[in-house]
Amino acid sequence: MIAPTRSATRLQKQLPASRIGGRSGCAKLVAALRRDGVEVRPSGSLDFHDPWGNNVQVVDYREIQFTKTPAVLQGMGFDELKKSERALTELRDKGLAG
Repeated sequence: MIAPTRSATRLQKQLPASRIGGRSGCAKLVAALRRDGVEVRPSGSLDFHDPWGNNVQVVDYREIQFTKTPAVLQGMGFDELKKSERALTELRDKGLAG
């Protein structure tokens, strides 16, 4: 899991995008975080603080308006992830998607 170290650099403290694997993956993540003593808020969403005090919120990439270029997604190994129609409509309404 996430564990602080004295030698952690600023870059190492940044959290990368990670694939969780649906609801079962989220349930496993919550169980692992709780085993490690991390408080996971019972808010209906998956929020917790990392060892450096950052608030981490796990979200479904397909449902948020934030987007990455196809090249970036491919470089991250996430090129098969597609936005939901709802998220695409919201982006189009704001002139942010073709």
